[in-house]
Amino acid sequence: MMRLTIIIHPILLFAALILSLSIFAQSGSGDLPSVPKTSAKAKPKPVTRPKTPAKTVPKTIVAKEPTKIDKLVFDQLMEGKIDPQSAGRIPPNTYYQEYNLSASEVDLFTIHLLSPTSGLKVEIIDASKNALPLKYDEHSGEFRLLTPSTTLPESGDYRVRVIATSTTSLATPIPYTLKFNHTGLTAAGYQERLTQIINAFNLPGERKVDEAVGQLERLTQDDPKQPGGFEYLGMIYNEYKQDLPKAAAAMLQAIKLGGAATFKITHDSRWRRPIRERKGQKMVWEDQRTSWLKISSKQLIVADFTTPTKAIATLTGLQITEVTRTPLGPFMLVKHNIKLFKPDTVVIGFTNPAEAEIAVDLIKANLLKKE
Repeated sequence: MMRLTIIIHPILLFAALILSLSIFAQSGSGDLPSVPKTSAKAKPKPVTRPKTPAKTVPKTIVAKEPTKIDKLVFDQLMEGKIDPQSAGRIPPNTYYQEYNLSASEVDLFTIHLLSPTSGLKVEIIDASKNALPLKYDEHSGEFRLLTPSTTLPESGDYRVRVIATSTTSLATPIPYTLKFNHTGLTAAGYQERLTQIINAFNLPGERKVDEAVGQLERLTQDDPKQPGGFEYLGMIYNEYKQDLPKAAAAMLQAIKLGGAATFKITHDSRWRRPIRERKGQKMVWEDQRTSWLKISSKQLIVADFTTPTKAIATLTGLQITEVTRTPLGPFMLVKHNIKLFKPDTVVIGFTNPAEAEIAVDLIKANLLKKE
């Protein structure tokens, strides 16, 4: 059996390979094949969730000072209002208007607060931000201090608040009137001021009369119920300003308040009548003394000039039977019924007849209750 052996020449094999590559190249562009598409799944629909309502954050209420703080003056009526826009605020619903008060520990006063809206109150706050105790008097409608001395604890500046408290926010302004009524000074404070004025007036050198008068006038205004200022005003107006009408008015007021009208007088050491001077018409004392005459609503006192608290002679209204002024000269005659006091008529000399006339009128009107 014969085998057919086919021998392929190498050159022919190479040619065939080249031919096959040429055919392959002609069948496409030579680009890489595209990525095959996969079957796309449908996008899931977004889940619609119910909207959560936004949380309401409550408004924070903070404390604030009032936009304006006025000065408060004694005996001056203040018209004000608590306006939610300008008033001070203490959370949650306390509103207040504030004032500044300068006062001393000797000032006596009451507080009058009036408003068509009930429930307003007043506070006095010291430098340490402590509220002083106050009491409301329903009878007078006024507030008063309840401190041990019924006065401010010390001199200085204080804050005064008019306060309105509501269950809700304040909607409209609240009008009010406020007045600090100055009623006087403590007895110790009054005496201290009076002593300072008189001690300064008595200092060696030129006396400051007008300054003393001004200080005493202010003292009588600050406390018109105490007599001391009027007593010294009467003396200064009489002795140093020679203004007898003002002197008489001050003396009369001093007597009405329980004090005394005071005159510098002359008299004989034994209460003898004056004698006529050898040369001329002037009347003189044999043994002259200078003293103080004090006229009150209860008694007439002749006091030692150097020690005014030491009485030389004292006569009550019941012991005085008559008081007159001599036709000539600045003398006053005082008749009495004290048997052990001789003579029975005391003669007192003044600077001038007009001054003697004032003294007689004061004794008749206040001590004897006679016109």
